Amino acid sequence: MKKWADKVIVAVHYEDTNDSRRVIEKVKVEDDDGDNLKNKVVMLRKSVVADIENNISYVTAYKNDDDKYEEGKKVIIDIVDGVKYIKTEKNNKTEDNLDKLEEF
Repeated sequence: MKKWADKVIVAVHYEDTNDSRRVIEKVKVEDDDGDNLKNKVVMLRKSVVADIENNISYVTAYKNDDDKYEEGKKVIIDIVDGVKYIKTEKNNKTEDNLDKLEEF
């Protein structure tokens, strides 16, 4: 396996709000050493934002039918109305969007 990024997001947890926006509270992240994903930790959304701003790369990953992770998309920051959202593509929506990752 070639290294996908410094860190890989494998699951998300959204804030419980009555708001229609989907805002991530925390994520499950694993380190990518180029051969394996390891050291799964739970990180707050703001920590992911800070890491990306400090040039630490992130991608998403999904489990396939063989229960192995496949590389998803690069995670970016999209600033909308002065708020930093984490997404896989810029879309000017006031919500986080990491596609359809597993939720916890």
